Amino acid sequence: MPWQIEYLPEEETVVIVSTGETTPQDSVAQTDAAIELQAKYNVRRFLLDDSQTHVTAPIVDIYGLPENYSHSG
Repeated sequence: MPWQIEYLPEEETVVIVSTGETTPQDSVAQTDAAIELQAKYNVRRFLLDDSQTHVTAPIVDIYGLPENYSHSG
């Protein structure tokens, strides 16, 4: 799945835009990248645009994502 992430300083926001098919591994990679930008810029605002994304992962994999978020801080 193609995705882009950037920090917008004027809005103090991290923006993630993804398109196409997504997997739980993509979500973990996006989260890790967002955490890096959060630490670098001390940002607390995130915008995730998945409007052009198609999730094909089994629902059980999606429900497991919050555990990864907990481990990521």
